[in-house]
Amino acid sequence: MQPSSMLIIAVGVLALFTPAQAEEPAPPPVVILQRYFANMGIQTHLICRFNVSEGKANSVADARKKLFSKPPVILDGFWCFNGKKSHLLVNASQVILDRLDANHVNPLTFEQSMTNGQFYFRGGIDVPVGNFYRLGEEEMTGSVALPLNFFGGRQFDRYLSRSTEPGYAKSRWTGEDDAASGLLVELPSSVPKETCTIIFDPERGYLPIFQRNHTTTGQLHYEQWIQDAKQLPSGQWVPLTWVFIQYFPKTKATRLFTLEVTEYDPSVPTDDQFNVDLSRFAQVTERGHPFRIYHPHEGEILSVNHMERFAEKLVAVGKEREISESEHSDQFVASNGQSNRWRLVWLAIGLLVPLLTFGIIRWWRTRHARGATSNGDAGSTQGM
Repeated sequence: MQPSSMLIIAVGVLALFTPAQAEEPAPPPVVILQRYFANMGIQTHLICRFNVSEGKANSVADARKKLFSKPPVILDGFWCFNGKKSHLLVNASQVILDRLDANHVNPLTFEQSMTNGQFYFRGGIDVPVGNFYRLGEEEMTGSVALPLNFFGGRQFDRYLSRSTEPGYAKSRWTGEDDAASGLLVELPSSVPKETCTIIFDPERGYLPIFQRNHTTTGQLHYEQWIQDAKQLPSGQWVPLTWVFIQYFPKTKATRLFTLEVTEYDPSVPTDDQFNVDLSRFAQVTERGHPFRIYHPHEGEILSVNHMERFAEKLVAVGKEREISESEHSDQFVASNGQSNRWRLVWLAIGLLVPLLTFGIIRWWRTRHARGATSNGDAGSTQGM
């Protein structure tokens, strides 16, 4: 074999066993985040059904194996979006609700949310109170992580906005000791004295397949990862199974949360899939407006296409309540003022009567004493 042929074979073998990532430096954090958002923005509409399991684990090691310490709370989730319109409903069966007790981790996943991009409704199904917001671009996250927003959209927005700051974040290719393979980004957590480590997968749409938040001393706060993912016909990569672990060092408790997608339907959602049954809630209030409290009637439905009309209804209800409260307050003040005047009169009488009595008694004693003195003087004169 010619030396040149051996050299070619050697170079080929070396190239075969040398990772491609070693041939190029890791992209800066801002580029990685931009590619992540580019993947997440491919799908403009989607229908998704998923299951949520929430409970406790005996240890972090058990949680990493998805081993619950006792049967978890299991909920059914429905989520759909079309442009700026989005609707989320997470429900537990009555059997689950009946067996919840104080020893179980408080479930944070009973809720319903809907937005049209201008108004936002959110209500906790276990607490029958709905909240109405005028926040425009309010995120549809709430307490439940959505299948396409598992790590929190606003959190990544903050990372993206600050990732160009010098020294804020750094990136590198992962090594053998890392939890997963891909591009690793390390940056400050939103919690003081904590570091956030995220691993993105360039082969699957830059999905954040692993995240770990820990203190500067290495104490775990929480970690989450994607076990499975798939590619939709549109080309967008989406997660199928997501696991979240939260550790509480003071109590040594470990919370375990899993989300498994059962269906991704790329069809356009119909209008009736953007409805909220308001009669499930005892009242609906508008944030920042204490007088805007609305009590829904039986069977009343809030449609995403009528959220502006509902906002006007809240304004009208608020004005009526404010006027009523004002009139009641005026009547109370007037009634209270009149009562106060009589109270002052009786108080004055109560003070004057003792004073007058005391004055009369003193006057009478003084006069009697003077009369006795005059009589004594007269007797003395006659005796002389």
